[in-house]
Amino acid sequence: MDYKELIERSRRNAQCYESSGNYTMAEYYETIASAIETLLAERDAAVEIVWLKALPNDPLTREELQEMDGEPVWIEWGGHPQAGWALVRVWSKANNVIYLTYHNGNTDLLGYVLDDGGKIYRRRPEDGKQK
Repeated sequence: MDYKELIERSRRNAQCYESSGNYTMAEYYETIASAIETLLAERDAAVEIVWLKALPNDPLTREELQEMDGEPVWIEWGGHPQAGWALVRVWSKANNVIYLTYHNGNTDLLGYVLDDGGKIYRRRPEDGKQK
């Protein structure tokens, strides 16, 4: 039996107990199903973190950023107030128009940041190491 089947079975049991008026057992089986879903989500998140940490953290290229629409990035920008976390927004792949939306809600074109000496990473550089 896989996890999906276990969750479905628990939910069916919960429905059966609820329809018979045994709300305690219905809640018990619903809690089991929810707990399994939570554990699976946490496992998937942990796997994603391990995978992300396994990737090199070299400064990202325009081509790499073009494939990261909606993803967070870390910006090192020599003391600039916009340095820190930002979201990548690809406006037009054809015209290579990419915006960065900063932690404070402001936005800039990617070219402006890169031309001004900013470097963009997948994650915050560890131990202050920057390339």
